[in-house]
This record gives sequence, C-alpha cells and structure tokens, in this order.
Amino acid sequence: MTRLRSIPINRRLWLILLLAILMLAGLGSAMLEQIHTQLYAAKSEKTRHVVESASGILRHYQALEADGTLTLEQAQLAAKDMIRGLRYDNSEYFWINDQTPTMIMHPTNSKLEGQNLSAIKDPDGVELFNEMVRISREKGAGQVEYRWPKPGSEAPVSKISYVELF
Repeated sequence: MTRLRSIPINRRLWLILLLAILMLAGLGSAMLEQIHTQLYAAKSEKTRHVVESASGILRHYQALEADGTLTLEQAQLAAKDMIRGLRYDNSEYFWINDQTPTMIMHPTNSKLEGQNLSAIKDPDGVELFNEMVRISREKGAGQVEYRWPKPGSEAPVSKISYVELF
C-alpha cells in the first residue's frame, strides 16, 4: 500500500485508466471469440441440415427405383440432375462422390466427374476426399474442414462440408 502512495496522484489516475482499458480489451476479445465460436457452430449445423435435405432427394429416387417406377439408371440420372441444380446461400452447392473416392457428380467442375479423388489435397495438406470417406465409413456422417476454391476463383477459402453415407 505504501508503494502506491509513493506514486504521484496523476500517475495513479492514469494507471486506473490503463487497467480499465486493458480489462475492456480483454472482455471484448473474449466476447468476439465467443461470437466467432457460436457463428461457426451455427454454420456447421446449417450445413448439416441442407445436406440432410439433399439426402432426402436421393432417398426419394432410391424408393422410385425400389418400387419399379424407374430403372436404376433412370433413378441415378434423375437424382444427379436434381442435386446438380440445388444451391443454398446463393452459390453453395452439393456434389456426389463414392467411397473409392471417385467423383460421381460435381455441378461446377465437370472435369472432376469420373476422376479418382484420393490424391487431392488442399493447400494445408488435408486429403479432403479421403477424410470424407473415412468419416462416412466410421461414423455414417460428420463434417470435414478444408480449403477449396469457390466457383470462378482460384484462391482456396475455408469450407465446411457435411458428409453423409448414403
């Protein structure tokens, strides 16, 4: 206590102000981190919901094939065409790959269709398609975080994909 009394009053006032500013900065930083975490969780949940909706389309065509309304080839073609046209958030899309992983349908990059994707890595070294296959095999569904270019761009951006075994 006597050490504080040896500091001039104007410096003690500045110290109080400095401590208040530091505490506000710390509180603000903690709040921003919490907001970021909540927004990320909401985006992840939304992605899961839209993928589950797209899976419903695949189940519908599977049922049409099972009851004999469509042949297997007709059902697969119709399902691919329907999924190819789906978008959410204006530019986000769905694609279909199998468990090898080979691209079955990609709406914005048809060059990928029929290609084995097991060697594709994002700029951080994530073997994203192998990871998607692993998660779908082990858990049935889950999310994968990676970087990939948006349509019409070369620069990869952070993405979240929800994978579901169908």
